[in-house]
Amino acid sequence: MKDLKNQDLKILVVDRIVENKLVCQELETEKIFNFNLSSDSREYNEGDVLIYGGGALKFDQELTEKRKKEMQSLFDDLFKN
Repeated sequence: MKDLKNQDLKILVVDRIVENKLVCQELETEKIFNFNLSSDSREYNEGDVLIYGGGALKFDQELTEKRKKEMQSLFDDLFKN
C-alpha cells in the first residue's frame, strides 16, 4: 500500500458492496467513489471508514469505531421513552 502522508486525503465511508465493487461516500462532499475489489483486498463492511489518497485506500479502525458509537448513540436516543 502506498504511503498516505502528505497527500490530499479524503475520508470515505463504505456505503455498500455490490458484486466486486466497493461503493463509498466522501463525508465532506457526499461524492460517491467506486473501487474495484481484488481477491487480495481486505474484507470491508458497510459503515467502515476509509482514508483515500494517492490512489490508495486505508482502513481507519479508530474512525470506524468512533462513527459506529456515534450512530448507535443516535439510534438509542430515538427509542428513549
